[in-house]
Amino acid sequence: MRPLAATAAIQAAAFAILYALPPGLASVGAATLPAAALAVSALAMVAASRIGAGSWVWTAVNAAMPLCGLTVVAFKVPATPFLVAALFALAIFGPAAAYRVPLYLSGRCAARALRLLMAARKAPLVADLGCGVGTILVEASRLKSSRVIGAEAALVPYLICRARLWLAGATNCEIRFGDLFAMDLRGVDIAYAFLSPAPMPRLIAKARREMPRGSLLVSNTFGSSADPPDRMIRLPDAKRSYLLVWIMPGGSLVRAPDRST
Repeated sequence: MRPLAATAAIQAAAFAILYALPPGLASVGAATLPAAALAVSALAMVAASRIGAGSWVWTAVNAAMPLCGLTVVAFKVPATPFLVAALFALAIFGPAAAYRVPLYLSGRCAARALRLLMAARKAPLVADLGCGVGTILVEASRLKSSRVIGAEAALVPYLICRARLWLAGATNCEIRFGDLFAMDLRGVDIAYAFLSPAPMPRLIAKARREMPRGSLLVSNTFGSSADPPDRMIRLPDAKRSYLLVWIMPGGSLVRAPDRST
């Protein structure tokens, strides 16, 4: 079960149970709030860990939501700040709910390493899948011989990325708002991603179906135990990160893909 669906089910069950207990949710007062909130939070947290609602972040979310809801009801706190905060978080971290992908931002070391790889291969078309605030796109735009396309599904990072590309005068870059899995990878020489372990098997399978012979899928840090990478590129950063590279059949790390097939 996906984290968002699991969280919704857990919270609905938790509040239904609490409401069914006499005298009901509406009459929970300040004196009983701590015990009621802690009990519901504990139940939600245990349920989240048992049914696999995701990482510790989703477990914490399930524990916090009853506290927020009961505080609003018992102390008549305006719900508007909670709604605004939820909408803002959704605009920043929206894809995390659907794909279990936090907002990981690529560093300058990764951006420079990818640009050097692009230059070595003379890659005419590069895709940044989940481009965030555009660090990779801005760096890649320095290679005027390459065309770079980014996809981002979270609204705030998408807008920041568009602004950065405009300020950088990156005329060879394009960013699309939407699902990275909807991007067509046919004709892409290098596809780059910095996601999480959860969607990597699906992304690798998509790359093998769609990308040309000899092209590269490059992932920052995360891979799949079922389909290990062909190469690993060590980055000179403080985190001692790696770029993992899957080479499509018929190619090598620095040779341009065969376009005859």
